[in-house]
Amino acid sequence: MQPIWKSPVRKFGHLMAAGGLAFCATADAGPAPEINFKIERYKVSGITTTEIDRSIYNNTPVVMGGQRYGAVTHNTFRTSYSAVTTGEGGCEVKNVSVVLDSTVVLPELVPGQHSQAVLNEWRRHLQALTAHEMQHAHNGKYTAETIARRLFGFHAQMPCSEMKPRLDRAIDQLVNNMGAWDKRLDQTTQHGKTQGAYLQTGIR
Repeated sequence: MQPIWKSPVRKFGHLMAAGGLAFCATADAGPAPEINFKIERYKVSGITTTEIDRSIYNNTPVVMGGQRYGAVTHNTFRTSYSAVTTGEGGCEVKNVSVVLDSTVVLPELVPGQHSQAVLNEWRRHLQALTAHEMQHAHNGKYTAETIARRLFGFHAQMPCSEMKPRLDRAIDQLVNNMGAWDKRLDQTTQHGKTQGAYLQTGIR
């Protein structure tokens, strides 16, 4: 029986808790976020595409909610800043740091005596799968850049004790928005299938 591949709920994390303060961006975009991007690969084998497909199912490290998946993107955010009281009794943001750890997990085919037809299908599949996962990685990058840009130079006419929890919730909402975008992408592309992220079995 052929495994049915479904993309998992995207894993994203943030050190802050959850939305309620409008951001006021300054003219200066501020410092760029630190982005740590990497691709992790796990080995799969087989001579035919059917065997390779079965190997993906058996060897994937991506198991979530009791389901196995062929690829996934993990975006984890770490955000910190100082809330400083101004002379007018308001509060402003200083020392902004935004770090994104973005990891894409993909299969890697062990070299073997593959026919050209099998290699062509594998390369087509892997290219499409990689492109789909990179959309999720780029969404994480965009979110990190947005957080950094909106935090830099932010200020409000309210005490820091009131502003900071609201600001934390607003940042968390941006991360949640990223997750919603990822979910819509997987829904509209059938988890990348309409973009070619599937392996055609039965090729020898």
